[in-house]
Amino acid sequence: MNLEQLNDLKRLLVTACRVLDNQGVTDAFGHVSVRIPATDTFLIPAFTNPGLARESDLLTLDFDGKIVEGMGVPNREVYIYCECCRRRPDVGRVCHAHSPMVKVFASLGEPLRPIENSASIFAPETPVYQRVGLIVSAELGREVAESLGEARALIMRGHGSTVVGPNIQQATVSAIYLEETAMLTYRARCLGTPICFPDDEVARLSDYITAENSFNRAWQYYLGRLGN
Repeated sequence: MNLEQLNDLKRLLVTACRVLDNQGVTDAFGHVSVRIPATDTFLIPAFTNPGLARESDLLTLDFDGKIVEGMGVPNREVYIYCECCRRRPDVGRVCHAHSPMVKVFASLGEPLRPIENSASIFAPETPVYQRVGLIVSAELGREVAESLGEARALIMRGHGSTVVGPNIQQATVSAIYLEETAMLTYRARCLGTPICFPDDEVARLSDYITAENSFNRAWQYYLGRLGN
């Protein structure tokens, strides 16, 4: 990756932080990272609020959580990123957040299930990491990565969520969809019992819900809302 491409990646990461903040997925805490392609390193803002992150706040860390480039103090939970990226070569970007409705289900230690079209990306259900507390060691990071498995999102009991994707756009949109799924599940339960999609219905949706152009359309929408 040349310098121009790296700078583009940094701008995209900061933009994703702003999008997630604007959509209420992140708050004063939470953090977002992106793998630098063809390396065992990733970019992550230093210890700062995601919505206030600037390109100058970005650190380059290796998969052991050590600073390769940049000035500042890394977030204590960088091991989430180290171990998820180490375990999953397909993961290009990781978002750890404490969004309001996801935290409701995290407090229950309960998975989220596909009850509407966009939620089908979380089928058959989000796994749940049951240990309470911050992820401040490589050992705990490995536990998180193992609990995530091959899924797109993980509920962390009493904590929040970790969402992954092959690129910044898909992971950002997926994190927003997870919060929307939690909100819809809560509202549906106020009226009755939500009907979860079985495997055949999820398969019927896979051609277009998980398509790149579908994620790109959603990304452009959320990007546009930054100006509102």
